[in-house]
Amino acid sequence: MRELEYWIDKNFIKEMYSSDYWNDIENEKSKEWWIDNSSDKKVINFLKSEGLLEEFELAISESNIKGKIIDVAAGTCWTSALLSKIKTVSEIDVVEFSYHRISELAKLTIASLGGDLNKINRYLGSFYDIKKPDEHYDIVMLSQAYHHAEFPLKLFHECDRVLKKGGQMIIIGEHIIDYKRVFGRFIKNLFKFKFKFHIFSEYYNQNIDALGDHYYMEGDYRFTFNSYGYSFKSIKSPVRNSTIFIITKEK
Repeated sequence: MRELEYWIDKNFIKEMYSSDYWNDIENEKSKEWWIDNSSDKKVINFLKSEGLLEEFELAISESNIKGKIIDVAAGTCWTSALLSKIKTVSEIDVVEFSYHRISELAKLTIASLGGDLNKINRYLGSFYDIKKPDEHYDIVMLSQAYHHAEFPLKLFHECDRVLKKGGQMIIIGEHIIDYKRVFGRFIKNLFKFKFKFHIFSEYYNQNIDALGDHYYMEGDYRFTFNSYGYSFKSIKSPVRNSTIFIITKEK
């Protein structure tokens, strides 16, 4: 595996959205997937118990995985590890702004899952600024990533820029809200005398907690995909109650 490359200055990380949570090493050590050696089975056990492995495999079975891939907000790189084992995949660039994840945990996680270290390139960076040329990748992977964007349209625009025509974005782990929840927020604001007319913008950029999670309606996703001219299919995960989107950049 090549040395970690820097798309952003390490000292700049603390200024980034939700970075306090994702760069808190002591907090990370308490999590189920934290490992300190590559023979530890905690990662694969966690992926199975949480349904993440099954969701990933379902998404892959519905996609045309090949060529160069970028794994956006890759975390500990478990997704990249599994992708690297696919023969039709030639190279994977992983982008992550959590320094300890991309610098240390990534190598251990990839090895523990039997991934091909030679296919994977690591970048400490922002997913709003992918330092690669236009139409560079065959696949853009966002696993439990899209809903963490403070500015989702800005993220989508950047992913669209680097994706080849005919390529696919695979968006995994999105939790859709329904109109009942929107109506509930309307009523809550009304009784608080804080009713606002921009409910859509509140939801489309609504920070839920320190993780930086946001929740959107299915129409929000469809609007974005259609606006950029993508064809798409959505798949409901049978184990996690989340949604997978497989979207294709039309030629």
